[in-house]
Amino acid sequence: MVGIGKARAAAQAAHESAQAEAVKAAGLEVKVSHDDDGKATYRVGDVMIVAAAPKTTMTGDGKTVVTGRLRDFVAVGNTGRAAVAYRAAGGGNAERLAQPAVAARRIGIGSVTDSADDSARLVLVDKYVTPDTDTTAGIYRTDAEPTYNWGFENTITDTTPYGTTTIGQNTYTIRRAQGVFYLATGSNAAPRAKPGGGSPNANAFTVTANAKPVNIYYYDDANGARTWLKREKRYTEENPHQGSGNSGIRYEAVSALENVRFPQARSFEHLNYGVWAGLKEDGDTLAGLGAGFVATLPDGKMTPADDMPATGTATYRGGWAGNVRAAAADGDGAVAAWSNTMTTTADFEDNTLTTTLTGLATLEGDIDGNGFSGTKVSGVGTTGGLTGGDRYTGKFSGNFFGPGAEEIGGVFDIASEDRKGGEARGAFGGRRDGTTE
Repeated sequence: MVGIGKARAAAQAAHESAQAEAVKAAGLEVKVSHDDDGKATYRVGDVMIVAAAPKTTMTGDGKTVVTGRLRDFVAVGNTGRAAVAYRAAGGGNAERLAQPAVAARRIGIGSVTDSADDSARLVLVDKYVTPDTDTTAGIYRTDAEPTYNWGFENTITDTTPYGTTTIGQNTYTIRRAQGVFYLATGSNAAPRAKPGGGSPNANAFTVTANAKPVNIYYYDDANGARTWLKREKRYTEENPHQGSGNSGIRYEAVSALENVRFPQARSFEHLNYGVWAGLKEDGDTLAGLGAGFVATLPDGKMTPADDMPATGTATYRGGWAGNVRAAAADGDGAVAAWSNTMTTTADFEDNTLTTTLTGLATLEGDIDGNGFSGTKVSGVGTTGGLTGGDRYTGKFSGNFFGPGAEEIGGVFDIASEDRKGGEARGAFGGRRDGTTE
């Protein structure tokens, strides 16, 4: 059983813990237990939430409340490191530079669950998205007014190779392309330039957030030129181009663009993290900041102290989730749930650590054994209605998890004087990006 109130390992017993401070401030302690199937139950005092509970609706006292798992917790992703600034700087390789602008692809990384009595809400993050979890996909474009090459209409079967097509005196084999393909749109249909061929155009084409993958096929002609095809539909109609009673599959020629990378969420192996908060009587409005927590999975473990790297640096990428109180003159601003990406850089030789919670703040502290903590807060942003700037104090702490410190998780607590500039509390987690340098 682990949670915010769990004592630090003996090696860090004397180290001041931001987790303990968060518990004290919130008056809460998150405890986690797992059944034989690995399903978790999260408990704060007398309030219990089973994260895997199905969504249910209850009516009472003249109101309807929804409990159990409400929805997926999502991260807004693009194509890994393909931010405009990254492309404009000319970094990476041809594949990265050829990526399209992708409109807010939302990626499920956890869940939002309410307690059975609708008195508290749990945001649980058990997956992460980093550049190392990207997957390669293909992008193609169709003409504004599709044209059909009737020579592609042949009776074929849905096995590889996917039939043949005869053009002139030559017969070509149609094959299914490998990978996942998405339809691209945009005013500029041409793929952006590659290194050495001009500056990349970040707006060359786009893939919408609700784009669905489709199958793309191709054939190579006698000169090795490749023609890309989209399979339209199977037909059994009379066709004036092929005579009556013909059946087959119709293809549409498409313009093949560049390969791209779309991020995929992968599960943590050793931890999950999240934030817990009480709800007001309406059963939906957060009553306060609650408390962040990091929990060890049944088969996970904290990194043993003697397995911690002694030299070099490592970068961890993942995300953060928390509750943020907006700035207000009376210090009683509205509280809402927020999240974004997270990057942590650990220097194992100097025993220092810097965590950037995108849009929220930068935290700096020290590594001690398999844990870390710090009190330096800078670069506070305006996420959730914070005033931002340097008027904030805070604390954070956490641990390294897995062999060789491959995962990281921690909690944070950021405050302003009399809460007038707002405040934030939550947790973060990530996985090491590549090998230790």
